[in-house]
Amino acid sequence: MQFLLLNLDGALTLDPQASDWAGCRLVRLIAGNPVTMGEMTRHVPGAGSYAPVTILIQQMPDGRTRVAYDTVASAIAPHHDAAASEVAQRLDTEVLDLLRQVTGVPATATA
Repeated sequence: MQFLLLNLDGALTLDPQASDWAGCRLVRLIAGNPVTMGEMTRHVPGAGSYAPVTILIQQMPDGRTRVAYDTVASAIAPHHDAAASEVAQRLDTEVLDLLRQVTGVPATATA
């Protein structure tokens, strides 16, 4: 479920020193599953800072596209909660599988 879409390239083009951003797109997509978010925050309320997830999509003028995703499991690891970590790892697997499908990157490739 998409919660928010931020067009970051619009803000970057306002900066006169960011002329190298001309023709680029930079979008931050905030999305998630409310059920999964509930499972994680039930164990670690602070996990609400990491779920929904953030996906950064950068499109270059030549048509190349890059996708960035910071795993939720790594973000909540300092909380040392096994149940929340299990939910986060499952979420990361689902998000990364989806991103691999839409980008055509094989599952054996490293990000």
